[in-house]
Amino acid sequence: MASTRVAPTNGSAFKSDEPVGIRCDVEIQLAVTGPGQSGTGKNVSSTTLRSVVLCKRKGGLQVLRQDYKAAIRTLGVEVFFGQVANGKLTFIRREFQKYTQYNFFNGSPRDMVELKDFALSQGGIAKSKAISTTHRSDELIPQAKAKRTTIIDKPVAKKARTTATSTNYAPSSSPMLPEPERKLTMKQAQVLQAIQKKENVFFTGRAGTGKSFLLGHIRRAMPKQGLFLTATTGIAAFNINGMTLHHFAGLPQVDTFDVTMLMAAVQRNRQALIRWRDAVLLVIDEVSMLDGQMFDALETIARIVRQSKLFFGGIQLVLSGDFYQLPPVTKGEPTFCFESQAWQRGINTSICLDQVFRQSDDPEFVAMLNAIRVGTHTSAMIKTINARCVDRRRHSASNEAIHIFSHNAEVLAMNNARLEHLDGDIHDFFAIDTGDKGLLKGSPIPVRIQLKQGARVMLTKNLSVAAGLVNGSRGEVVGFASGTNLPIVRFDHGVTHPILKEGFSVVANHTVVANRQQLPLTLAYAISIHKSQGLTFDNAVLHLGKVFEYGQAYVALSRLSSLAGLTLASPLSHQTIRVHPRLLVTDETFCTINQDCAVATVASTSTTP
Repeated sequence: MASTRVAPTNGSAFKSDEPVGIRCDVEIQLAVTGPGQSGTGKNVSSTTLRSVVLCKRKGGLQVLRQDYKAAIRTLGVEVFFGQVANGKLTFIRREFQKYTQYNFFNGSPRDMVELKDFALSQGGIAKSKAISTTHRSDELIPQAKAKRTTIIDKPVAKKARTTATSTNYAPSSSPMLPEPERKLTMKQAQVLQAIQKKENVFFTGRAGTGKSFLLGHIRRAMPKQGLFLTATTGIAAFNINGMTLHHFAGLPQVDTFDVTMLMAAVQRNRQALIRWRDAVLLVIDEVSMLDGQMFDALETIARIVRQSKLFFGGIQLVLSGDFYQLPPVTKGEPTFCFESQAWQRGINTSICLDQVFRQSDDPEFVAMLNAIRVGTHTSAMIKTINARCVDRRRHSASNEAIHIFSHNAEVLAMNNARLEHLDGDIHDFFAIDTGDKGLLKGSPIPVRIQLKQGARVMLTKNLSVAAGLVNGSRGEVVGFASGTNLPIVRFDHGVTHPILKEGFSVVANHTVVANRQQLPLTLAYAISIHKSQGLTFDNAVLHLGKVFEYGQAYVALSRLSSLAGLTLASPLSHQTIRVHPRLLVTDETFCTINQDCAVATVASTSTTP
């Protein structure tokens, strides 16, 4: 049945002054798990309510029927909206050993989209993949599960396929298969075990060894109370659903390491003081870009705020990064974090991830990258890489390889020029921000996205690992859905998928403190070296003639999954490959860790994850 907007006017649970609500059906399922169990547990009860009215309230929804009245709190609830085009929406609330699932169905797509947006504005957490539900045709008779499908471009016999440019294309997310779980490597498991033993841990590894994957696993495995995820850059913080380290700490954007000045700013920031006092486990990603003097200052501030003589005031630290990639950004000569007094005092466990995933099928390229990383590359290696250099004029506008630049201005110029070159109208998509909007300043997710049919785009969020819809997946906009104007993207690996707005949340201490709703897309003709960190490309054109920082060339080269996919816009020189000299002559512990990493990396390249 189609849903309708109603203003309840009769029945004991209805009042004439009730606001207009949304009518649909809802199934409420309760499941429990035993200690140590995972998943959604055993279903212990299920109730289906027909023709309820959902009324918006601050902090949640009111479910009304003549014989029923209940409230649904939306703060922290997971919102699965993969089937809104079919009039379906699912909320899941996870509590200790208890799961409550609300399946809304028989609603109009428009109402379900509105319901989704409201829930996210009230602290819900966006989840785009489809949830298998058992909506009932009768209140006590279960119905078979709906068939799951993924739209793939391939010839279909005897029946014409509706093209992606058709205005009848369903504007929903395609139902996705469950995402496979990848086991931790031995070194990744060692990191997790050390964290669970309450040790202060630093883990490193060359590009492509699963540092980002491990951070995600840590986020899911550790208790949420007192867990704060931070990073030294906005894009790294975005990738782990966290906040910048400066924001967590309440530090001003000033170029000083003076503890007195910094402490004064922290004491004026009430929310920062609360975060410092609530913190149990503090994760700092891309710690290689944190100046050692700032690390010392933060350690002092932590002890002052928490009134404790313990290292970092008793907060457990998990640090991640590769010092051979981008260094700290300061006006003067930087001090590396591992050179700080605080590091020497409190970071007692360092582990190097040694199994390469990104270039696992190209051991020769792995050996070259590892040598370039530490500055031991040979002229023969440079010659082999330069064989991938071709005349720019041979790259046509239709070339699907992404271009990687050292400067943002070049990225912006290429993306805008390629978009303008396309025929057709521009479609604008504006973000919806909720919560502490100050946390969203400098977010890599733009307030405005402009697209055209035919535009090359890249996903900026994992939608389904099983379907290959992951951060960095690229494709082409092949149309816009009728009614919703949502872009339809045919990805390079064959899947065609309509893209809905996703929630990009900042989570602190198990609470969503800010959220931006926007398409998880960006133009994919060009990207900066900085923003490419953590991504993998099968094909790319590298513009390294203007690299200006230590480690930049290595970061760019290591984005490629193989040497065969590499194209250079200009020849690579020994001067282009810059390794900070203090990384070559540094303390014994750090050298030992990275030497082990270098040896193990080459030895393990034959292992396929």
